Amino acid sequence: MRRLPLSLLLAAIVAGLVLSVLACIVPAGLGILEELAVENARTRVELAATSAAEGATEYATEAETGARLLAERPTLLGLVAAGESAPLGAFLERFRLTAGLAGCAIVRGGVAVAATPGPIPWSELGQVEGRQYRTLGARAAAVVAVAALDLELEPQARAVVVRWLDDQLTARLSARLGLPVRLELGLAAAETSGPPDAFVARRTLGGSPEAPVRVVVALSRSEVSATLRPLRRTFFVIALGTAAVAAALGVYAGHSIALPLRALGEAAERIGAGDLVTPIRPGRGAEVGALAGRMEDMRQRLRSLTAELRRREEEAQALLGNMVEGVFAVDAERRIQYLNAQGAALLGVEAAAARGRSCGDVLRALNASGARPCEDECPIVHARSRGSSRAVEHLHLAQGERTVVITSAPPSGSTQVQIIRDETDIEAARRARDAVLASVSHELKTPLTAQLASIELLRDGLRSMPTASAEQLVGAMERSTLRLVRLVDNLLESVRIETGKTALRRVPVDLEVVVEEAAAMTRPLLDQRGQTLSVELPEPPLEIAGDPGQLVQVLVNVLANANKFGPDGSTIRVGGERSGGWLSVWVDDMGPGVPASQSSSIFGQFQRLGGAKAAGMGLGLWIAKSLVERHGGHLGVSASPQGGARFTLTFPRGGAA
Repeated sequence: MRRLPLSLLLAAIVAGLVLSVLACIVPAGLGILEELAVENARTRVELAATSAAEGATEYATEAETGARLLAERPTLLGLVAAGESAPLGAFLERFRLTAGLAGCAIVRGGVAVAATPGPIPWSELGQVEGRQYRTLGARAAAVVAVAALDLELEPQARAVVVRWLDDQLTARLSARLGLPVRLELGLAAAETSGPPDAFVARRTLGGSPEAPVRVVVALSRSEVSATLRPLRRTFFVIALGTAAVAAALGVYAGHSIALPLRALGEAAERIGAGDLVTPIRPGRGAEVGALAGRMEDMRQRLRSLTAELRRREEEAQALLGNMVEGVFAVDAERRIQYLNAQGAALLGVEAAAARGRSCGDVLRALNASGARPCEDECPIVHARSRGSSRAVEHLHLAQGERTVVITSAPPSGSTQVQIIRDETDIEAARRARDAVLASVSHELKTPLTAQLASIELLRDGLRSMPTASAEQLVGAMERSTLRLVRLVDNLLESVRIETGKTALRRVPVDLEVVVEEAAAMTRPLLDQRGQTLSVELPEPPLEIAGDPGQLVQVLVNVLANANKFGPDGSTIRVGGERSGGWLSVWVDDMGPGVPASQSSSIFGQFQRLGGAKAAGMGLGLWIAKSLVERHGGHLGVSASPQGGARFTLTFPRGGAA
């Protein structure tokens, strides 16, 4: 659902509030206006009726004034006294026209002596006292104001004056009052004096009770409504204008409020995206300004915290990067979230590719039965209940099988850290150590047993034993002793090499002399197996600068190796040559040879050709190679022309490198 902008929402709220208020006020205002208009209409009609009655009365008063003027005219009095009716009639006509009367007459004894023309009942009107209103005609169709006044010199004669209350009078009154004015004649006329929806006011002018004369002013409700219509339009226009102005003000106010809020929203988005550098501008208004200030404080604190976290992360990365062990972290589902470089190198995977994968799929650990230990033997799961856990795992990786120790820490939040240490080489060294100890035990026990047997035989047959037999027993003892000496020398020399305490004396050494001494030391071993040693060194002698004792030990170890792997009765050949700046001495045997896959591994410490079942401790060739390299040379193996193995010792001419 799309959300409305704040400015539009505020404008709609303000406009809605204004319209709601107007919806309540307008009907009430219109009702009040209508009530006021009705009351005004009633008051206006009443006042107009009073004014019309006063106007009609004033009009009728003029008839009384005319009667007085007529009664006071000397001419009239003379004509009445002379009894001349014709001149009197003419005089009355002229007076009527001059005074604007409807008619005038002289009545004596109830009979009109003289009168102006017209169907006026002068005999009846002559009985009027003062001023009265009368209706003339059988149907009360005309209203007149009648005034009668006695003549001074003729008390039996009366001057009678009549004025018409006609449409001219009502028109003049209507024009003056602004409302229609009419006269009602008789009682029956009141029933039809105006429409039922009109405001009507009546004032009685005179007449008899049976035929009263009234002034009537009527104002219809449609006219009142017509006068209210412009007011209603004006009211609605004002209301709509007010709503429009309120909406505009709401839009402006919403825009004024939304603008700084929008700026704060954009600042919040920047902070959420990691932009903690751009400052937050102060907002207008107390509340928005306070909010902007708090957000600025928050930004600065976040910036400080982020810098501190980055510093700690760099320290942690440096610490993890410099650790020898591998480190990886998993979530609650044991999916890898972090893997350092050492761990990635150990597992043979990319750190980025390992993230999100199950640790069991990455480590590929299998127990002795070939099952994955992830369910019952997982150290990660055990650490969650025990606080910490440690287990030895056998990983079947693409680069080979590795033996590791995994130490798992208890979870911190949703993260759990493990340290993985590769103990493949340590385990191999441990196995080699066990094999060496077994071999040393065997190597020591065998010659000692042989010596003990020879000594017992010599002791028992010392006086009676033939000389040849005694010599054989002494030779056996010599060979056993030589074997023990060589074994002890190799052990001591290996310790000296590992501790760096092997001293190297540099003196001129003739390699032919070295070969003769080594041959003499290994002669008993060769004679035991009926092997022959053939030495063919070039002339002039091969000389280097080195340590004679160490060089003799090198040759002894190489010759002993040829003696061990060469068959009985075979020939062991020793030769040499010069090549450029190097001197070489080789030893050929007629044994099975050295496979190409083991041509470098046989020179390792505790490495024996033929595996763990082979005789010896696996130190001879390692010591020989180490001592040759100390003299600046190197020791290698290749196939000999006789089909066995050739071990070649190469030295620099003139001295050690």
